[in-house]
Amino acid sequence: MRFLNPSNCLGIRAFADTYACQVLLRCADKYISHNFQDVVHAEEFQQLSVDRLVEVISCEKLNVRSENQ
Repeated sequence: MRFLNPSNCLGIRAFADTYACQVLLRCADKYISHNFQDVVHAEEFQQLSVDRLVEVISCEKLNVRSENQ
């Protein structure tokens, strides 16, 4: 996961989903969940579709201090 960062994790996750790379998909999902507060400031996050946004924020393992963040 060293290659993942807040600015590329969503794009890499989309790539992994498109090409059925399950290990990469799980790594990206884990990174997004653990680093959510940084990911939300990335340009890729601002460009998410509504469906993908709902999927991301619905993750039960999302690392946020409260739902108001």
